[in-house]
Amino acid sequence: MALSSLRNSVTCLFITMLTVYVLYSSKLILRKDEYPKCSLQTLDVSTKENLQTVVPPLANSSSDESKKQEQPPPVQPVITPYTPPEDDTELKHVFFGIAASSNLWEKGKEYKKLWWRPKKSHPLAKELENIQDGCIQRYPALYGSDDRIQACMAELGVPLTKEIGFHQYDVYGNLLGLLGAHPVTPVVSLHHLDVVNPIFPGKTRVQGLKNLFESVKLDSASIIQQSICYNEKQYWSISVSWGFVVQIIRGIISPRELEMPTRTFLNWYRRDGYTAYAFNTRPVSKHPGQKPFMYYMTTTKYDEKRRQVIGVYKHDKESHQHCTWKSDPPEKLDSIFVLKSPDSSR
Repeated sequence: MALSSLRNSVTCLFITMLTVYVLYSSKLILRKDEYPKCSLQTLDVSTKENLQTVVPPLANSSSDESKKQEQPPPVQPVITPYTPPEDDTELKHVFFGIAASSNLWEKGKEYKKLWWRPKKSHPLAKELENIQDGCIQRYPALYGSDDRIQACMAELGVPLTKEIGFHQYDVYGNLLGLLGAHPVTPVVSLHHLDVVNPIFPGKTRVQGLKNLFESVKLDSASIIQQSICYNEKQYWSISVSWGFVVQIIRGIISPRELEMPTRTFLNWYRRDGYTAYAFNTRPVSKHPGQKPFMYYMTTTKYDEKRRQVIGVYKHDKESHQHCTWKSDPPEKLDSIFVLKSPDSSR
């Protein structure tokens, strides 16, 4: 009894589900035409624009192909022979140095550009080339390239002119003492510029040398030569190193003492000290009243009307200790003008 009632219930459920399915399917078939067709017109504007940018219209493809067919064939590149530029390396660009490190070249070349001129001693170098190997062997006791080259030149009959002054000296530190008291003789050489202090305050080594060479261009024979004068009214001693610096010192100092370089520099060999120099030196004064007031050359030019070189020396305003002397301090002077007539006979 129970089994037959269960079968009747399942049969009724199946018939009910089948009836619902048939009715739902017939409804979809009858209303099929009521739904609109999908097209690009129903797309969002941004979507349509994106499709147009990504996919080009098919109508333009044929025109693009025709344009490609109409384009002329590519032009073959023409290979022209190499023409060297005007600034190719020539003999005038070649520089020879002795015992120089390649690590120092980047700094050292800036110094050499200031004074180097090509082919000044080329004939002598050609003659030395023929005898140099044998000449060096004949003088084993000589030390350094300078002495050996001089010995070889003597064998060729080429003498050296002995110039007084401060040259061929290996020092480091501040060159003010040497350059501020150079005798009246041409400057021959300055050594080891890469280890000494810049010669002008507030400038690099190269900038300082360029500033010095402004005076060299106008009167190279007189550069950094010392002149001494006195101001009796103010009771000042004045030392002028032409083209470089003017030093004003309170009090009257004898010319003999002013001609001695102050020991602002150091000996290359520290154990030797200042006693190993071939010239006399004097210590830097510790008295606040005798500390020199420094005026460094800033500009120089040749005045056609005066026929003189006019140099302007500006005060280097470093601090000075208080001095009880009654003489007026030179620090009130801001600039000093130095006039000099060039000497063409030197």
